Amino acid sequence: MLISKPPIPAVAKATTAYPHPGGYTVWLAGGLLCPHCSRKLRASDVDLDRHGGTLICRGCHADVARVERK
Repeated sequence: MLISKPPIPAVAKATTAYPHPGGYTVWLAGGLLCPHCSRKLRASDVDLDRHGGTLICRGCHADVARVERK
């Protein structure tokens, strides 16, 4: 007989949040690592402006994600 564990409640999953000017709050799943240097990424690593946004690792300063408006 296979016994499965109950699902982890949503409140138990670690996330980080960071308020940005303009009424934005960035939520980032906990435990995400930079693919370049393996540093833990945080919501405060996201920069937003009216043209888009970036997720830049504060350890190695490499772009992890970029959103640009055309």
